[in-house]
Amino acid sequence: MWMSFMLTFLVTSMIYSRLKFHSLPAPEVAPSFVIWLAPVGVSIIALNTFWKVLDKNNLFNWNLDFVHSFIQIISSLYAWFWVWWFVITLMILSYYLIKKSFPFTLGWWALVFPVAAFGIWLKFLSIDLSCAWLCPVVWFIWLLAITLWFIVFIKTLKAIYTKKAFRRPKVVK
Repeated sequence: MWMSFMLTFLVTSMIYSRLKFHSLPAPEVAPSFVIWLAPVGVSIIALNTFWKVLDKNNLFNWNLDFVHSFIQIISSLYAWFWVWWFVITLMILSYYLIKKSFPFTLGWWALVFPVAAFGIWLKFLSIDLSCAWLCPVVWFIWLLAITLWFIVFIKTLKAIYTKKAFRRPKVVK
């Protein structure tokens, strides 16, 4: 619980400081807020993969129930942190969609990977906890990731064709 609290406190204080003393970045770099979701999702996948490898290669026949419980607790804390950051990200992106434009840049690829990583983690969770009710959620998130990937891919091809893909936004120059 303390680790989740510390992560939440750290990120909340960074967000508050950023919003209090600086304006939000230009709309061209708005998808970069989604990037923060990827390390959390991949960490959860790594922990669950580590557990499977550790359980399979238990050379000393140790009782690994404690390790498994510990990994499940850490994964759950990371998952709630992911959900919390996802809500913050949705609020920021909706601000850009409502108040400002949201132009296409190659930074849109940041929208795809974190959603896919979370879908993979949910699949691990549904298998590990035998939660059949998570299967439709997993399918929805995978369909969302594939849809996002397809949209960004088509927009990238269009931008390459019109020779706008590799123009750097003014804010990045």
